[in-house]
Order: sequence, then C-alpha cells, then structure tokens
Amino acid sequence: MKTRKNRSKWIARFLVIVMLVTCLPVYQGREAKAGNYKPAMWFMDDMNITQVPGGDYSHRGTENFDVAGVNNRNIKAPFEAKIVAIFKKTKFEANTVVIQSVNPVQYANGYVDYMSMAFGHDNDISDCYVGRHLNQGEVFYQNGNYGNATGIHTHAVCIKGKYTDHPGWIKVSTGNYTFRDGLNPKDCLFLYSNTRVYNNKSMSFRTYGGSSNPQPVANASIKATSCDKYDNSLTPRANIYNPGKQRITTVGIQIKDGNNVIASKEEMVVKKAEYWASVPVWFECIKECGVQLRPGHVYSWQIYANVGGRMVYTGWINDRTTGTEKPNAPAFNTAKTHYAVGDAVTVSWGADSCATGGYSLTLKQTKGGTYSQTLTTNSANATSLAFTLPSEGEYKITGFARGSVNSDTATLNKTIVAHNPSKVRFVEYDKDGKENLLCEQTVRYGYSATAPMEISRKGHTFIGWKGEYSNVTSDRTIEAQFKRNTYKITFCDKDGKALKTESVLFEDNATAPEPPEAEKRICICRLGF
Repeated sequence: MKTRKNRSKWIARFLVIVMLVTCLPVYQGREAKAGNYKPAMWFMDDMNITQVPGGDYSHRGTENFDVAGVNNRNIKAPFEAKIVAIFKKTKFEANTVVIQSVNPVQYANGYVDYMSMAFGHDNDISDCYVGRHLNQGEVFYQNGNYGNATGIHTHAVCIKGKYTDHPGWIKVSTGNYTFRDGLNPKDCLFLYSNTRVYNNKSMSFRTYGGSSNPQPVANASIKATSCDKYDNSLTPRANIYNPGKQRITTVGIQIKDGNNVIASKEEMVVKKAEYWASVPVWFECIKECGVQLRPGHVYSWQIYANVGGRMVYTGWINDRTTGTEKPNAPAFNTAKTHYAVGDAVTVSWGADSCATGGYSLTLKQTKGGTYSQTLTTNSANATSLAFTLPSEGEYKITGFARGSVNSDTATLNKTIVAHNPSKVRFVEYDKDGKENLLCEQTVRYGYSATAPMEISRKGHTFIGWKGEYSNVTSDRTIEAQFKRNTYKITFCDKDGKALKTESVLFEDNATAPEPPEAEKRICICRLGF
C-alpha cells in the first residue's frame, strides 16, 4: 500500500531521473544550439550537383548523389575526420573512400551526431589509407571516372552516425548499391556563404558564415592543393591567398624529371582575378606546358605567382602519372657514320632508371650483305654497347629499353657505312718523269699510311710528300718532293785571287769570267756547299 511518504519518494526519484536525462548530451532527435558543435560543410569550392538522391539510374531507391566541380575537382573533408574504410579491390568498387567525423557535428537539419560520408570514382587514391586524419577543409579526394562512370564526377552519400560495423556497399530493392543509414545531403551539409552555386537541382541548402577558402596568413602566399593525374599528363593545382587584395600579375609553373627542368610556363593573370583574395591556379602539362609525360613516372612541380611585386612559391611537389611505367625509347648516338671493316661501332645513350631489364640492340646489314647481330645488357645503368662491322656495306641500328613494359623501338638516326681498305702508293719521279715506286701499303678506311724514311736523290734535298696520307678514305698516290741543291762557284787567278763568285743549281753550268790580260791562264776553284 503506497503512503503519502512513499509517493513523495517516487516523485523525487522521478525528478532526479528527468534531470539526469535532460543534462546528458543528446546527439539524435534533438536540435543542437549553434556554436556548440562544428557544422558539417559542403565539400567543394562550388556546387554543381549533376544527379540527385532517388533520381534515375544508379540513384533510384538511394540517397546517393553526384557532383562535378566547375572551378576545380577537389573534394575537401566536410568535417574533422578519419578515413575508416577503402573499397578498391575491383573496378566496381570505384576507389570508394569512407570517412567518419572525429567528433559529433552539427547537421544542417539541426541535429547533432557523428557523421560519415562515402566518395567514389577518384582515379588515384594512392595517398589515402585507413586511419589517415583529415582536418576540416583538407583536400583528400578528387572528381574522376574510375569504375562505372560516364564522366568526370564524384559519387557521394551522407551516412548518419558512425560508420563502425557497417557492411559496406549494400544492394537495395531497385538493384542499386548504397550504404546503410543514408541521408539526404541537404539535411546534413551547410553551404559556406561564399560557395558559388552553379546547379543545386532545386535542393535547398542552409548557409553558414565563413569561407570555404580560409586565408592561413596575413601575407600573400600560395599553397599546392591537388594534382589531376593521367597516363601522359598531370594538372597541378594551387591556390593563391591574397588577403591584402594586392595585384596578382603573373603565375607560372616548373616541371622537373629528377633534377632536370623539362617544362615551364608563365602567363598573365586574367584581369577579373587580379585583385581577388583567393585565386585557384592550374596548368595542364600537355596543353599548356607542351610536354607529354610518360605513364607511371614520378615528376616534381612547383607553381609560383607574383603578388604585389613579390614572388611566392609552393614547395616542390612529387606526383606520379597513372598507368604502368615504361622506359623512354633510347636516344642512340655514335661518334661517326663511316668506319673501316673490322672496326667496333660504339652505340651510346642516356641511362634510364626505368629500364630495369637493361637494353637490347640489333645491328642489321641493309646493303652489301645480310649480316645481323643482337646484343643485350641486363644493367639499367648501361649507356653503351659495341658492334664489330664484319664486311663492306651499310648497316642499321635499332633497339629498346627493357622494363616491366618495354620502351618503344628506337632507331639510330643515321646509316652506318663500313668500307674496305685502300691502296696508298709512295713514289718519286726522275727528271724525265719516270716513276719510281718507293713502297705500297694497304690502309684501313680512316686510318693513316706510314711514309717511307731516308728518301734521298743525288744533288737534291728531300722536302716532303705531295698528297694526303692520313685519314685515308680512297686509293691514292703520294709523290716525293725534292729541290735541287745550289752550289757556289768561284773563279780565281793563278795566285788564288777570286775573280768571280756565282751560285749554280745542280747540273746547271756556271759562266766563266774574261781571262786576265797578262796571262791567259785561269785557275778554277770549285767549292760546294
């Protein structure tokens, strides 16, 4: 039997329970006071919804929705989060990344709870891993078309509460796939007041003060934000922060392969953006920088800007193109084109670290015979191989670098020609023009003959050879050259007194002077030199 005293006890207990319940934080089914919890924000710099929840095709019966960036393709964390799941085993799973808020967040419909979101179709999620921490507004994902996609976009879904213990993708009655506990994005996400809305598909979103691009410092700066990656190109992106709204005149980029700058581009900023407080910048490597990159290779890039006459730079960022990396086709070179039969032709090229299987080169005779030889090296650091030319004729050299995928075949940009030896004859001619063969030599193409030694002729001095006998490329005759010696002739009287002195060439005659009157006898003295 309940007494008045007992009734008072039960009433007191009931009031205590009510007080406890009302003092506990309630995350579901209760509108939160603004400012108590951070809001979940729209995750792109602009809003362009291309397919709504419950729409056609893959969205029927789900809360899935699609977005495609207009100014850039970056997906930012809508709240402070951790990556809790990744689905990438098959192409059907579309490189899906699931994030979960670190703390309860404010929903756009006024409720407070943990929130999770799933994003799909990024072409490259190599920088995503389970456990990665994301600050609110941090770029971690991009629009893409990996998986079952007909265009560049992101397939997204908001998930109520924690993702923990979710089974992943589930199939609904319409045959489509989604995640359990999905919610309409307009009930979950706020828009920043400066978010430019291109298409909201008639969905009404609540706005929240602030900017989707908060300026990190008072001075102008530039920050790398992301990079679109393709097999043969990259599109690096950065954002210029210009809180003082100084004039931004030029922007530019440099791209490196290792330590070598392989492309650069600088251009004027469009007039309408010169004084913006925040300016997105991007460069397409092929279209704007004029360079085609190779698949699966790591390149470095740096974007810079001139803000108010002061240069600001991003750091050097490393990004890998998509696809399977293969070596570049080697650029072959030889020291010359013409060789002697039996010579070694050394073919050189620049080393390529991607040539993990080494190099293969083939020498093939195209004129004068059918000779063919293939040489290989297993060293990625190799830079040359040498072939011996067996016979006269013309030769072609081709080859490729070997890797997980071989390079395209390269061809030496000149024809190698092998020449037979030449005959070199060394001769002299007498005064009547009769030839005297001194020696005959067989000389390899491009080499030098050896001239005979101790060449002499009576009354003459040897002065050299007429004709070129170094770098011999054809049969030739080399002629010995002489000059006649000159002798001094002195005519004397009987007492040895010189009457006349005359210089006379070998085998020429001297002219005697008139004899003295006293005696008609003259003594002739002949002195040679």
